[in-house]
Amino acid sequence: MTTRPEAVIDRVTLIVSDLDRAEDDYVRTLGCSVEQRGDIDPALISVLCLSQSRGRRSLLRLGRERIELLEFTDMAGRPYPPDSTSTDLWFQHMAIIVDDMKSAHQRVMANRRFRPISRNGPVQLPDTSGGVTAFKFRDHDGHPLELLAFPEGHVPGQWRAADGAGCFLGVDHTAIAVSDSASSARFFGSVFGFSLGGCTENRGPEQADLDDVDDVHVSVTRLAPDLPAPRMELLHYHVGTRRPIPHIVATQLCGAGRLA
Repeated sequence: MTTRPEAVIDRVTLIVSDLDRAEDDYVRTLGCSVEQRGDIDPALISVLCLSQSRGRRSLLRLGRERIELLEFTDMAGRPYPPDSTSTDLWFQHMAIIVDDMKSAHQRVMANRRFRPISRNGPVQLPDTSGGVTAFKFRDHDGHPLELLAFPEGHVPGQWRAADGAGCFLGVDHTAIAVSDSASSARFFGSVFGFSLGGCTENRGPEQADLDDVDDVHVSVTRLAPDLPAPRMELLHYHVGTRRPIPHIVATQLCGAGRLA
């Protein structure tokens, strides 16, 4: 019996309304460096069923991980609905590891184009939710982002050796809201070969402050835990609006081959 090889997540791709402004925010505030700039590959435009469109791209690097920004120059996309929450099924955040949460939070909030999701700044989650300190916010286009700091003495090896910029070390994972964790895990396992990792049930006042959702309860399922970052998580919120995905595509995953 053979085991299906797992696909590697090469980068997280964000669609932005103004490439120059978004690039400036990610470079100046989050410490990313510009690895490559140019036109969007026609093959990608074809995959997105936008064959008549044109656009620009900026490939950024933060530590060992990459973030890609795409701007379509001849068409206007739909923005995130202004009342979006973590419970909506179009929610997908990108989690950035930091080694100094106070400094990272101050840098993010000093950028007026970024706005908080979390109610009262960084939140230390209980041990049942990993014991990390976390803070969620949105960039200018509404993309949800998260800062994560591990408790002292519990930093995974890959982040102890990370070579990010300043207090921002790299992209740990991207997390996608789903309506059914089991069926979504089966899909990503059968299509991409992602193995199933651990699951946690996150709830309580700390999680409510982090997500800005009252009486929150979210099941977190980790996929492909043995692959290099960025990895993937599934978020099944049991409360909240949980609205289905409209005709909007704002965040994508791009793979780069498979690991045997």
